[in-house]
Amino acid sequence: MKDPVRPWERAAALPPGPELAVVLAAMVWSEIPNAHIGDVVAARARQRAHDAAEMLIGMVHLARSTPLDELGDAEVGRAGTSYAWGSSEIAALLTLTPTAADRELGLAEHLHDHLPVVLAAFRAGRIDRSKAWMFCEYLDPAELSAAQIAVVCERLVPGASGWTTRQLANRLWRAILAIDPAYQRRKCRGAVEKRGVSCHLGRGARGARERSARSVPISIWACSTGGSKASPKRRSSTP
Repeated sequence: MKDPVRPWERAAALPPGPELAVVLAAMVWSEIPNAHIGDVVAARARQRAHDAAEMLIGMVHLARSTPLDELGDAEVGRAGTSYAWGSSEIAALLTLTPTAADRELGLAEHLHDHLPVVLAAFRAGRIDRSKAWMFCEYLDPAELSAAQIAVVCERLVPGASGWTTRQLANRLWRAILAIDPAYQRRKCRGAVEKRGVSCHLGRGARGARERSARSVPISIWACSTGGSKASPKRRSSTP
């Protein structure tokens, strides 16, 4: 007779979802053998990513739900886009500030409407929220066509689980420039107009001229300073 499969062994093999949630809920940390603690932590990370993706999908459906006074109790109705009050409903339901609710709904809609491949990987637990956010940060449908976004996703989503967010950001930047060399210049103009740049010319400790930037990513600093190789002094980090 075969030995029964231990719960930590099941957790290591299961994809995220209801079954894995039940297995994880039944385990006690102090009873898990040392050799399998890492497997359980990884399983919980997959499940957490899955639940986070489901939450964002739920926010999209909530923001697009047809008002109840237009439907019967058992009817289902969704609009094609979010209603104007969508983020306010999320804020009230989850006790979020309006800014936080707007941010969450914006991320949810970006993934749902423009990056379905990324959302699928997020929901499957292959990438976490930070990596999903990084894809959204770089793959802007206002800057790139749907075809260009699809090409970048096809190239990078499969390997994203093995990279840090910084490594993913570097690969996204290079992949975008490879298919759209003018992207850097457009991104630079947007950063100057929207985020703001504060510059000064002065003398450093060695007598060299210095520049400083505020809230501008390192990757686009060069184009805003005429291609200079000088490194900006960071005063605040991007979110």
